[in-house]
Amino acid sequence: MSPDQLSDAGLQGVRDSEALRLYAYPDPASPLHKAAPGQPWGFKPAQEILNNLPVAVQIKSGKPWTLAYGMTEHTDGRPILSRDSCTREEAEAWLRIIVAPYERAVAESVQIPLNQPMFDALTNMAYNIGAHAFRTSTLVRRLNAGQIIEAQAQFDEWVNAQGARNNGLVKRRNLEQAWFNEGILALPLDPATRASFEKLVREMDR
Repeated sequence: MSPDQLSDAGLQGVRDSEALRLYAYPDPASPLHKAAPGQPWGFKPAQEILNNLPVAVQIKSGKPWTLAYGMTEHTDGRPILSRDSCTREEAEAWLRIIVAPYERAVAESVQIPLNQPMFDALTNMAYNIGAHAFRTSTLVRRLNAGQIIEAQAQFDEWVNAQGARNNGLVKRRNLEQAWFNEGILALPLDPATRASFEKLVREMDR
């Protein structure tokens, strides 16, 4: 039976990838963030930062505003606003709630058995790219066709932001892919497949 919840290590993966921010910050791909790079977004109240920027920059959109561990919506569905903030305790309490839809997306859309590392990697990916994008991805289609080795190569297809390759996403996908591959190697593969895949993983690590 496949897992249906992130492990403690899986939750830590979300924390590590998203990084905790106690003040709302503009999306890195938003016009506001691009016009005001290098500001301490997320570490100080956004309005305090905005007050020190030119008016022409202040009026640019920062949507979707983000808070805590990558939240763009409150747990009741309200969008995060520039004035929002939270405590570390609130962020931790929200984390288990906000990952649940992405756990469901993986559990419901992937029709083959998964072990915990595979589930954790896929849920972390879904949390980043969105549940709908994950459900309709080629990665899921490959998995459901039983093409597990081909599926793991699909992590590399999700590294663009606003049409351009994003180094942060490259790093994130590499970590998720390594996690997923750890799960593949824990499967009862036939000797030839195992040897071939281990060689592939070694080449990827170079």
